[in-house]
Amino acid sequence: MINEDIFNTYLSSLDAILSEESELKRRTVRSVLDQNDADSWDDAVKHYDAIRQDITDIERICVNISEARRVVNRVKDHVFFREHTFIVDDIAVKRRFDADPEIVNAWSRLTEGDHVSSDLELFKHEQVESILERRKGLDYVQAHTETVKLGFNWNPEEAYDGDSG
Repeated sequence: MINEDIFNTYLSSLDAILSEESELKRRTVRSVLDQNDADSWDDAVKHYDAIRQDITDIERICVNISEARRVVNRVKDHVFFREHTFIVDDIAVKRRFDADPEIVNAWSRLTEGDHVSSDLELFKHEQVESILERRKGLDYVQAHTETVKLGFNWNPEEAYDGDSG
């Protein structure tokens, strides 16, 4: 029979260790840009241009997340190159996605191999969204909504809560 006091002490110690580990991971998730810094939103545009020019990221991401080249290429095309249909005041407008510091951070971590699970969630979200847009002919909002309904969510804040990939 286990001594309850010893067991509770053990659980408290374990909880403290896990909390410290979680805080350490949260602090050590690598970021290129800070989404809370207004200048980072401008800098994200430059990073998107650099990502568009990068011819090595696809192969590196393939290796880092064990994904087929065609899939990684599809996601990169969807996020950084393709124009998407947005409905604005009942008028269809085609444009690329706005540059986002959190996507810069996630793409960088996927490329470098220090990704966290929320980066993989972003990747899968964009993969499904791209399929829905192209195969079903959905506009961006419809494809995004359907992707979320299918359970492919992305929450970049999870990257900074100690979650690891």
